[in-house]
Amino acid sequence: MDGVYFQVDKMQCLRIGEGKNNLFAFHGFGQNPHVFECLKTLLPHYTIYSFDLLSFGKTPQKEDIQTLIQTFCKNYQIEKFSVIAFSIGAKMALSIVEEFATQIDKICLVAPDGFKKSFWYEFAVSWIGKPLFWRFIQKPHQIFKIAYYLQSFKLIKSQQIRMAQKYTESAPKRFLLWRTWLANQYLYPNHKTLQKIFATQALPTQIFLAEQDEIISSKPITHFAQKHNCIQTIYKKCSHFRVLTEVLKSQEFLDFFKS
Repeated sequence: MDGVYFQVDKMQCLRIGEGKNNLFAFHGFGQNPHVFECLKTLLPHYTIYSFDLLSFGKTPQKEDIQTLIQTFCKNYQIEKFSVIAFSIGAKMALSIVEEFATQIDKICLVAPDGFKKSFWYEFAVSWIGKPLFWRFIQKPHQIFKIAYYLQSFKLIKSQQIRMAQKYTESAPKRFLLWRTWLANQYLYPNHKTLQKIFATQALPTQIFLAEQDEIISSKPITHFAQKHNCIQTIYKKCSHFRVLTEVLKSQEFLDFFKS
């Protein structure tokens, strides 16, 4: 039944469309599974299972995600599927690619996280940084004073401060940031494993990048992609926050999944 949420243990996803092919979708920060509802019209030959990132548990390990996906596929008799993921959702998607590569038809990553570890992210979720991160969530103005001081010594870029302000302008946004960062701290993919998978299985892959991306660095992504002929890299003239919208209505995206 279309438009119904499925539940397997802690995992929840929205089923969109009723096509014969399967597409697993993973949204970005501040979004929800409904962000991929437009695919019902764009890709009518697919059934989209749009997963809720925060329903996987507070701090899941990669093995937890892989086990849940395995159970999900078994329960709903899914043997083959494609993957689409945006931003932080790509960390979860790539963790699935590591384990289920032989079951995957196609991969589409949009401004994907997971190709390079961020110093500030790693510090924020570490045992040292977590108390400071929590203080920031409660009283961000105190931490921004320190950030402006570090900016004067060029230790923090001004655009990083602007992005932090955008993500923390309200209490709900700050607590969502706290939950999302903690929930994704153990999901970085093993790049050596991925290199081997793409080299041996040549999975058809599209990676879309935003030319004015304020969050995701394109260099480690393009460095990875250049090693594999099966990966196509496409730039969009927009910001990180607009790129998913631009991709989903682009001809390159539609042709990739219709072929």
